[in-house]
Formats: sequence, structure tokens, C-alpha cells
Amino acid sequence: MARSVLLRLLSKQRIKTIMFKSNGEDLAFLSKLAEERRLRSVIDSVFPLSQLDLAHRRSQSGHARGKIVIDHGGSAAPT
Repeated sequence: MARSVLLRLLSKQRIKTIMFKSNGEDLAFLSKLAEERRLRSVIDSVFPLSQLDLAHRRSQSGHARGKIVIDHGGSAAPT
């Protein structure tokens, strides 16, 4: 089920939020999509931590077209 929903979502420009209980087959499918670079995160905007109030307003506005990222100014996690 999750596979068919994801394929429909990936083939259209409409964005939907779906919730489902994952299993090994679904996770393998998502992993394959990520490896093929067919699974992407959409970022609407990036705000510094000092503008958290603006980020919250953006999230409540109903106009965000992706994730809202808060940049805390720290370095990336070690690899």
C-alpha cells in the first residue's frame, strides 16, 4: 500500500502528507528511492535561531511549501 501511495505522490506535483506503519519492504523501497536520488526533501526556507519567531509565523501562515529549517549556527555532525 505504501509503495503505491508513494509512487503516486512522486509522479505528481501535488504534495500530500501520509502516515503509515513501516515495514521492512517499505523501508527497502524508500532506501532504493533515496539511492537513486528520486526521494527529495523540499525546503521552503531557512531561518537563523535568532529569528525563531519569524520561522514560527511562517509555519503557521499556511504558505510554506516544504520544510522550514532552523539553523542553530553549529557545525555539522562529525562523519
